[in-house]
Amino acid sequence: MVYLRSTLFMIWALFWTLLVAPWVIVGAILLRGLWGYRLGKLWRLGVQWGVEVFLGIRPKVIGLENMPQEPCVVLSKHQSAWETMVLQDFIPNGAYSVFVLKKELLRVPFVGWGLAAMKMISIDRAAGKKALDQVVVQGRERLKQGFYVIVFPEGTRVAPGKTQRYKAGGAYLIPHPSNASFKVRPLYPAAPWNWGDVIPDFVLPCASVSRESIAWSDKPSYNRVFVSGQEQGVLGQVTRRGTAGDWLAPMVTDSLITTAAAARQRGLAVLSDTGRQLDIGLRLPVLPATGIIQPGAYIQYQESGQEGTHTRLGLVRSTHVEVALPEVYQSLGVECHA
Repeated sequence: MVYLRSTLFMIWALFWTLLVAPWVIVGAILLRGLWGYRLGKLWRLGVQWGVEVFLGIRPKVIGLENMPQEPCVVLSKHQSAWETMVLQDFIPNGAYSVFVLKKELLRVPFVGWGLAAMKMISIDRAAGKKALDQVVVQGRERLKQGFYVIVFPEGTRVAPGKTQRYKAGGAYLIPHPSNASFKVRPLYPAAPWNWGDVIPDFVLPCASVSRESIAWSDKPSYNRVFVSGQEQGVLGQVTRRGTAGDWLAPMVTDSLITTAAAARQRGLAVLSDTGRQLDIGLRLPVLPATGIIQPGAYIQYQESGQEGTHTRLGLVRSTHVEVALPEVYQSLGVECHA
């Protein structure tokens, strides 16, 4: 039965390819634009129909809601030609995808000719760094043009349950120049003396967290500071509420302090970085509930010691990710205040 099903599918796939592939090539070359992709989708859906009817293979997708609605890089396992077709069904409506593929595929009759007429990224895998540069340059162009870029980071087909060394080409595409941006966060979103009212961004499970390091430091307990701009700037003073303002920090002068709000935020940062502090190194897996915890997030965790169990609230200052398949770990540098 398996041989019969396979034979019927091959006959159907050959018939459908001979019928539709020329239109894909003509549409991509003469009509240009997205016509090659539209006609290519017609060919792909016909082949997938044969896969489902003759071979009984149907996809099941979990977590489709996590697919970004804007063009991005998709890093996928590669086991056969099947997923190269099916993955395209789960790109948001109205968008199209391109693949990073070996240039030898362009020589395959009909299918390869259709790929060559479209905007696929073909590389010479023996070219080393030049191939990586080609992926980066062309991949970023495709992203800017609105295409999703699908990359198989292992570089070849790999049997289920097996892995090969993951190559870095796909990672180099993120972020890309057309979407370059910086996230600017305050050094202290809230003053440490108000952390009792802060709701943590993440509550870390005790069983998953281990402490790697701990270091106490005692800094001057300043409660007042003068902050000044330069030339066109402003001069302001910031005093910690509820204090006499009698311990003056060194004056801060910065050309970026051009508004009262900037002076206030800079003063808050100076007065927050005072008193008895605790720098802690934590290590935990990248959990589904947390993902990679970004610097600037507030975390809450518990630690046990000779004096019992303590619940601490801290501000993440650094994040380091370590891949040790099948696990992915993150090490956090956390600032706590006594």
